[in-house]
Amino acid sequence: IVELRRTRLPLGQALDDAIETSRPLIEQAGHELVVSRGTEDLVVEADPTRIVQVLANLLNNAAKFTPRGGRIELQLSRGDGAAVISVRDNGVGISPTMLDLVFDMFTQVDQSHVQSGGGLGIGLTLVKRLVEMHGGSVEAKSAGLDAGSEFLVRLPLAAASAAANGSVAGAALAQAAGTTAGGGMMAETLPAPRPPVRRIVVADDNVDAAESLSLMLEMAGHETRTAHDGEEAFRIASEFRPDVMVLDIAMPGLDGHDLARRIRSEAWGNSVLLIAASGWGQNESKQQSRDAGFNHHLVKPIEFDALELLLRTDPG
Repeated sequence: IVELRRTRLPLGQALDDAIETSRPLIEQAGHELVVSRGTEDLVVEADPTRIVQVLANLLNNAAKFTPRGGRIELQLSRGDGAAVISVRDNGVGISPTMLDLVFDMFTQVDQSHVQSGGGLGIGLTLVKRLVEMHGGSVEAKSAGLDAGSEFLVRLPLAAASAAANGSVAGAALAQAAGTTAGGGMMAETLPAPRPPVRRIVVADDNVDAAESLSLMLEMAGHETRTAHDGEEAFRIASEFRPDVMVLDIAMPGLDGHDLARRIRSEAWGNSVLLIAASGWGQNESKQQSRDAGFNHHLVKPIEFDALELLLRTDPG
């Protein structure tokens, strides 16, 4: 069961907490952080932990993908009845072909100018999911490579905050998000995933992608382990005895195909639901996966809803 523990959250406080979380990475990279929040106290009905995770992730992302000594701008403002948070940098930017894909699972980016350390935190895929769970939206903008990037998060204002500016639209957005005008903590329980809950190993040499997918699966109620090469995945699976394994095909060393064959050679591996994650979707690639012992072949970037559907409908 996924729960959002909503409370009336002043976004200024959320910004402060996110900055504190990301400050070590920003300072390590020698970046300048410029914060603009205006004088208006914008309030949302939100889970403080999740919103801080979202904002800290975007700040970490900006720090990581901006060459040393760069500039990061964090801005909070009101727009069309919503709170708008902008995280802008003068870093490596995003190519036009990648702009619509940055929130997709397993998306690879050019790492040539990436600052070491920090990682992608919970990942852009999970950022998008968390923001949408709050009734908001997130958008990526960039003029292209080496032109910096901007991420815009829009969250519906709490009713009282929206009404302060006479914004009927803002109040409507808050109601649509299931918020309340009163104070205190409110737990919002989203629909639980259909049983059964699965034990899942995710293996991918893209660390950020593997961790993000595992976190999303855990939010859906599953128990997960992650691995970043084939040998590690086999060791973990031998002890964890998973119901499902999602395996990147192109891992170095023991690749996904060889790993699948090795798993199928074990008595415990005969009943595991094996799902291939591949950058190739041709019939030949799918046949190679079937020959190696995979039950399903998904093409990257993986649609999480498609993966969830397999987990609900195929018992393995």
